[in-house]
Order: sequence, then C-alpha cells, then structure tokens
Amino acid sequence: MDRTILILTAEQEIARNLTGYLSSENHAESVARPEEAFLMLQKKVYNILFLDLEIAATLSKKLDSVKTYESVLKLFWEHQPTLIIVIMSSGDRIRDAVKAVKAGANNFI
Repeated sequence: MDRTILILTAEQEIARNLTGYLSSENHAESVARPEEAFLMLQKKVYNILFLDLEIAATLSKKLDSVKTYESVLKLFWEHQPTLIIVIMSSGDRIRDAVKAVKAGANNFI
C-alpha cells in the first residue's frame, strides 16, 4: 500500500535518510518547521507524520506552561483527524517520548 508520509525534523541528515528510505514504497516528504508542516497538511492528505520530539517540545512550551504534548498533537489533528503521529526521539529523551505517546501519539522511534 502506498502511503503519504510527512517528516517534521530540523535535522537535515535524518530528514534526508528517512525520506529516502521511506520513499522506496511510499510517498515521503520532509519539512523543517511546524509552520511548513501545517501548510502541507492543509494542501494534501497524509497518512503518517513523523514528528521530531525536539520540535514537539518547543511547540509545547509555546502553547502552554505545563508542557503537555496533547496540545501539540491536537494542532496536527485539527488539520487531519486521522493522521497517525510517530514521535522521533534520541535515546536520552525516551521519557518525553513516552509522555507524548500517553498524550495520544501512535508510537515513537
């Protein structure tokens, strides 16, 4: 099945590698800023969003002082309610990734 995937990360090497790998059997695109992702979600239907935890954490701090990931995930689901969100995290941020999954993200890598 051909899926449409959006990757949101500021890490160029991760974006390039993940986009290249996923493009072999899917349509994958990457953006570096949340604003770009929101524009893409308005223009096209995506099945999956790979969301960099660092970007999610930064957005969370801007949205509320409690730093909940639920508010960040809702921003993406406002554009596409059926969007599957996978959190991407480095090894030292696993606790935050688990918090994001508890807030509603579908999984983390």
